[in-house]
Amino acid sequence: MTVSTLSNVQPATYTVPGVYQAPSPRAPTVLPIRTDVAGFIGFEPRVRDSTPPSQLTGGATPVGHAFAVDVNEFQLRSWGIRATVPATPQLVLSESASSIPLADGQSIVYAIAASARSKDASLIVAHGAVAPSGLELAPDNPTAAAAVAAFMMAEGDNAMVAASRRWVRVADISVRRSGTSIWLTVLPSLKLTRCDDWNDYLAAFGMPRDDGTLLGPAVEAFFANGGGRCYLSCIRRPNFNDRVELDRASQDMIGVKGSSQAEATGLERLLLVDEVSIIDAPDLYARGGEAATQTLQLPPPAQDACFLPCPKLLEAPIIQQASGTGSDGDPLFPANLFTTDPWSDAFLSLQLQMAARCISECWRVVLLLAPPLVLNGGNYIPPDTLSAQLWRGIFDAQQKNGGLGDIYQVSCVALYFPWLLVQELVGAPVTLMPPTAAVAGVIARRDLARGPQIAPANETLDAVVGITPAIDDLVNSTLYSPLPNANGVAAPSVNIIRPFAGYGIQVWGARTLSTDPWLQFLNVRRALSAIERRCKAILETLVFEPNTPYLWMRITQSVVGVLMPIFNSGALRGDTPAQAFYVRCDSNNNPADSIAVGQLLCEVGVAIAAPAEFIVFRIGRNEGVVEVLE
Repeated sequence: MTVSTLSNVQPATYTVPGVYQAPSPRAPTVLPIRTDVAGFIGFEPRVRDSTPPSQLTGGATPVGHAFAVDVNEFQLRSWGIRATVPATPQLVLSESASSIPLADGQSIVYAIAASARSKDASLIVAHGAVAPSGLELAPDNPTAAAAVAAFMMAEGDNAMVAASRRWVRVADISVRRSGTSIWLTVLPSLKLTRCDDWNDYLAAFGMPRDDGTLLGPAVEAFFANGGGRCYLSCIRRPNFNDRVELDRASQDMIGVKGSSQAEATGLERLLLVDEVSIIDAPDLYARGGEAATQTLQLPPPAQDACFLPCPKLLEAPIIQQASGTGSDGDPLFPANLFTTDPWSDAFLSLQLQMAARCISECWRVVLLLAPPLVLNGGNYIPPDTLSAQLWRGIFDAQQKNGGLGDIYQVSCVALYFPWLLVQELVGAPVTLMPPTAAVAGVIARRDLARGPQIAPANETLDAVVGITPAIDDLVNSTLYSPLPNANGVAAPSVNIIRPFAGYGIQVWGARTLSTDPWLQFLNVRRALSAIERRCKAILETLVFEPNTPYLWMRITQSVVGVLMPIFNSGALRGDTPAQAFYVRCDSNNNPADSIAVGQLLCEVGVAIAAPAEFIVFRIGRNEGVVEVLE
C-alpha cells in the first residue's frame, strides 16, 4: 500500500479507532412521575362461595358435605402462564354424601391452582390438613405441585412432562365448621393487579356480579370519568354473615405497617407502589346480599298509526337485575355517627385508620372518603345533611385533639358528599354508590389534561344520573364553607357534588380536611406532592456521591431543572422564577457537623398558585437515603 508523504494529506489507514464525544444535555432530564394513579381496595371478585353455598348435607343431623366455589372467567398472566381461566360454577373442593371431613370447631384449607396445556387453563384443587380453627394451614407448594402433576397425568401427560408444568396459586379457600354451619372464606393469592382501562379489569377479574360489593363498579366509574391507571388490592372474601372473618377482612383492608410486598394487604400493599397517589376503598361501603331479580314488561316503541294487533307491537318480557336502595342487605361495616368512640366503630375506625396511615406519608397519597349509609328505622339509607355534618365533626374532633396529626398533615384527606345514582346505559339498573371512585376519575382527568396543580372541581361526572339527597345553596354553604366556632377556630370543608342545569352533575369543591389557609385546597396539596416526588426521584441518582460543593451545585441544578417547567406551566405564582421559587444547597445549610454524619440538605421554597407565601420543604440525604421533610 502506498501512503502519501505530504504533511497536509491525511493517511488512508488508521492505527487507532476514532474517538467521539457524545453531547450531554445542559439541563438534567426531568423524570416522568405520575400523580394520577388510583389504588382501590376490595373483596376478591374472582372466586366466591358457590350457589347454593357450601354446606353439610343429610338433614337435621348431617352425614355428608358439599364444599364448592364459583370461579369467574378471567385472564391469567402470571409466572409464564398466559391462558384463560374458564368460568367454573360449582368447582368442587370436597364432596361426599356419607362423610364429613370437619368436626365442630375445626377448619381446613383448600388451594386452587391453575395450569395450562393450551389457551385455556385448568383449575386443580389441593387439599390441606384438618386442624382446630385458627391453626389451619394452606397446602404448601410441594403439595399443590403434586396435585397439579397428578391432574396433568390424568389428562394424558407423562410423569416428566406433568411434573414440569408451570402452575400458579389462584386462591386458598378456608372452610370452618361451627356446629352444623359452614363458613367459607376466599383468601386471594394473586397479588396486586394493574389496570389501564376497563377491559383490563374485565380480563383480570371477569364481569362483576351484583352482589352488594362495589370494587368492580368503582373501577368502572373511575375509568368512565377519565382515569388512566389504577391498582387493585384484593383482600379476603368471607361469607358476609360471618362476623369473625369480616373482622379479619377489616384488618386486611388496612394491613400491617412495614409488611413486605409478599405479606402486605389492602392499603399497606398499595402504599408500596410509588405511583399510587389516590386511595379509595369501595368495599368499605359494601352491602350483603344478591340483587333482586324482576321480570319487567318494557313499553312498546313509538309507532305510527297502523292496523296491526297491539300484542304484536309489544316487546317480549325481559329479565333485569335491579339494584340500589332496598335491594341489598345491611352494610358489612355499619357506622354509628353518634358514637363517643369512633375508633371502636366498625366503619369509622377503618376510615380513621386509613387517614392516619396516609397522613404519615402525606406528601405521596391523597385519601378520598365518603360518608357512610345511615340507619333510618329498619333500613339503611344514604346520608342526609345532618349525617354529613356529624360525620365531618368526627374528623374535626380527631384533628383538633391530635388523633390525626396537625392541620398541615391532614391536607391529604378529602371528604365528599352526597352519594350518587349511577347508570351505565340507558335502561340499565340505577345503582347507589359513594362518590369517591367517580371523583378519583375526575382528579385523574384533570391531572392528565392540565397537571396536578389544577383544582379537580367544576367537572361533570359521567354515567351519574342523580344524587341523593338533593343539594341546595344552603346545604352547600353549610358543608363547604362552615362558620368558625365560638372561639374562632375554623372547621374543615366537605366537597359537594351538585347538579347544574345545562352542565350535568359536577364536583363542586376541591378542599382538603386541613384548615391551613395554604393547604386547604386539594390542588395545592397535590401540586406540592408532585414537586416533592419529582425532586426526590431525580436526586435518588446522587445518593452516595461525595458531599462536596460540586455535589451541592449538581443538586441545585437538578432541582431547578424540575421547577422551571412547573413554573413555565403556570403552576407557581410570580412573574419571574425568583418570585416563584428558590433553591438553597450550600455551606449555610450543610455545616461540617452534618457532612460528618453523612447528611445533606437542600431547602426548596415554592409559591403554589393559590397561597401568597412560600411553602418550604427540605430534601436531604441521610446515610444513603433521600428524605423529604415539610
